[in-house]
Amino acid sequence: MTLEETIILRYEGYLRDGFMETQDNEGNIAKAPLTPDIEQNLKKQIRRMKERIEYKAIVGTMSQREALDWRLNQKINSPEAAEALSWFEQSKKHRIDGGSGFLDFNAIHGKKAIRLIKELYALGALNVVAIEINGLIEKAPYQGTDSLVVELPEESIGRQKVLEKIAKIVRRQRIYDPPADEGQKFVLLRWD
Repeated sequence: MTLEETIILRYEGYLRDGFMETQDNEGNIAKAPLTPDIEQNLKKQIRRMKERIEYKAIVGTMSQREALDWRLNQKINSPEAAEALSWFEQSKKHRIDGGSGFLDFNAIHGKKAIRLIKELYALGALNVVAIEINGLIEKAPYQGTDSLVVELPEESIGRQKVLEKIAKIVRRQRIYDPPADEGQKFVLLRWD
């Protein structure tokens, strides 16, 4: 049994029992009831570990590009993902940032985010999805992500236009190199 499988069993036990064991500074073990936040976090961790196990089993037979497309397809179909335009239109409080919150100068929200997503669609993107959205499942008033997945068109001129726009965004952030066209179906656009 792998370490991830062992952790999954332990976390599932916590959920089944409704409590988890904690240890204080003196080494004493106590049973702490699960709060809704802890319960939600355990479920999220279990789901992610199961995804990693499945990913490792599947990608062994794929090229790196195929594996990345498979992984991004999994992310856009997860409960923590939403079509980006409709998600941003739901609330001005939704944002894309690198996790540093309101001090993040690269963060976008509101009209700026809607304008960016509409531009990607106008250039030929087939789909733009916000993934790993914090607070989406819980329907929190403030929701955020640090990543968008852009589905590229097969047609070469549209692909080139979308990739050029993504390259502009990436260069402005100065975080990582712009993605090249390698025949991939999806591109991950990060703000971290």
